[in-house]
Amino acid sequence: MVKALKRAMAAEYSRELGTRCFAGQKRIAQLGFRVGGTAGYGYRRILVAPDRQIKQQIELGDRKSIASDRVLLAPGPENEVACVRRIYRMFVDRRMSFCAIAKKLNRQGVPCVGSTPWTHHRVRAILTSPKYGGTIVYGRVSRRLQTRDVKIPPEDWVVAPHAFEPVVDDALYVAAQQALTHRTSHKTNGQLLSELRSILHTHGKLTASLIGSTKGATPPASYRQRFGNLGRAYDLIGYRLSVSQNIETRRRAQQAHRRLMEELKGLFPENVSIEGRGGRYRNWLWFGRHEGCCTSLLQLQDGAR
Repeated sequence: MVKALKRAMAAEYSRELGTRCFAGQKRIAQLGFRVGGTAGYGYRRILVAPDRQIKQQIELGDRKSIASDRVLLAPGPENEVACVRRIYRMFVDRRMSFCAIAKKLNRQGVPCVGSTPWTHHRVRAILTSPKYGGTIVYGRVSRRLQTRDVKIPPEDWVVAPHAFEPVVDDALYVAAQQALTHRTSHKTNGQLLSELRSILHTHGKLTASLIGSTKGATPPASYRQRFGNLGRAYDLIGYRLSVSQNIETRRRAQQAHRRLMEELKGLFPENVSIEGRGGRYRNWLWFGRHEGCCTSLLQLQDGAR
């Protein structure tokens, strides 16, 4: 009984200590100082006095020795700063994906942290981190004693804009964040379906090519990935294709064409052959083909372009 009481008291003390520590760190973040963690690519940690007078750079693994001292971030080596700005430009101006940016940097031999290769995760982290715009954001996740991580609502975050010198200017950073909000991964199913309704209202119909050619619209492939196929997305907004356009009808017709070609080949194995052209091209059914020659040709639809 006594041991159980001691454990309970120790747990309660730890929780209270954690609450006080969080309150102190929150106040430090509100003042615009860095609270723990490494600087990250393109930045270095700077030790400053409470009045923000710079003392020295803090190397990786070093810790401050005076409790009243604080930590700020400052732009790091010129090559890293230039690389960060280049990543933002490739994303905003050239609309390159995370993977495309990573591949380009690796092909050109640009090293990431510790000479490691670039990945789409590392590119994404740079484009989504508010620190590259000079902003401190603290308290996005709560990690209390013996509990799972809990995501905190954005309205409860501690946000300190212009806390230190940004690596990218405000206009470029804002443009990148706006571009990120239009990416499919950030859109809900409702937003994607609203886009389809808007295209339908404008043009009176829906097709894959029409969706793909609409400026700013989500690509058809993204609808297939999210809903399984375009037909399913059409159903969810109440749009019905004509019989000739119906995807399911075309799929059944393609299957019937393939079965017919296989049956003809089975009936005349010596005189009939099926020649595939790869990709999404239709297969060809050859008649009377022998020694590199053919007397006749029948092309049947086997797969939509």
